[in-house]
Amino acid sequence: MNNTGSATGVLTGPNPASVNIAGGASGYFTWTFTPTGIGIAQFTGRASGVDANSLLTVNTGEITSNVVEVKLNAPDLVSWVVVNPNVINEGQRYTIRMMVSNTGIATGTSVSGEPQDPGNVIGNKIMSIQPASVTILAGGYQEFTWIYEAGIGAAGPNNVTIRAICAEVTWTSKDITSNNTNRIQAYTLPSLAQDIFITPAAVSIGQRITIRMNVTNSGGSGAEGVVPEPLVRQGTGQFNLISGPQPASQDIPAGR
Repeated sequence: MNNTGSATGVLTGPNPASVNIAGGASGYFTWTFTPTGIGIAQFTGRASGVDANSLLTVNTGEITSNVVEVKLNAPDLVSWVVVNPNVINEGQRYTIRMMVSNTGIATGTSVSGEPQDPGNVIGNKIMSIQPASVTILAGGYQEFTWIYEAGIGAAGPNNVTIRAICAEVTWTSKDITSNNTNRIQAYTLPSLAQDIFITPAAVSIGQRITIRMNVTNSGGSGAEGVVPEPLVRQGTGQFNLISGPQPASQDIPAGR
C-alpha cells in the first residue's frame, strides 16, 4: 500500500498480514495512517496470493482509494468582500461586507478583520467593524460590516481589501473575492447649465414664438429626470402658453 498524495504520515499494517479466502468469500485488511503533515492522502495497492489448486500466483490488480484531505487541527478561515453600492456619487455612503467561513475542523475564536479596517477604501469611515469580534464554529459563517462615506470629487475605481484572523492561528484568511465584488468607484455630482433661445426675435401680436432651453451636464455622473422650472417672464410683453415643454423630462448623461 502506497500513499500517492501530498500529505506525509506513518502507515502501519496490514492487519492481518495474510488471510486464506475460500471461493466466493471475502477477506479484509486494515492499515492505519497517522498524518504528520497537511495535504491530500490517497492510497494505491493490490492484493496477491497463491491458487490453492494450481499454486499459481494471482492478484487483484492495482486499485486506488478515495481522497482524504488532511487539515490542521485548527480553524481554516475563508473570506470574500462585497461592496454595495459599488458605484456612487461624492458624499454618498456605501457598505463594505466581509463574509467569513470556517472550513476547518476546530472553532475559531476572536475572529475579526485583519487589519481592523479595510484598505483601498474611498472617503471616511462612518461605522467601524460590526460585530467587532466573534467565535465561528467549525463549518460556521459570519458577516462583518463597515460603512464609509465618499469625499468630495471623483475617486477610484479601487478594490477594497480586508481579511479575517482568529486567535488560534497566526495567518489570515484565504481571500476568494471574485468578479470585482469588492470594487468601489465615486463620481462627481451632475453639474447642469442652461441657455434659453427665443425665435423669431421679433413678432407681431398674435404670432407664435418658440422658446428653447438647452441644458448641458458637465458633471461626472448622469442627471435623471431633469425637468424645466416654470418660465419667468421679463419685460413688458404679454404671452400665453400654447404647449410645452416637450419633452416633459429628460435624462442627461455626463458630458452632454
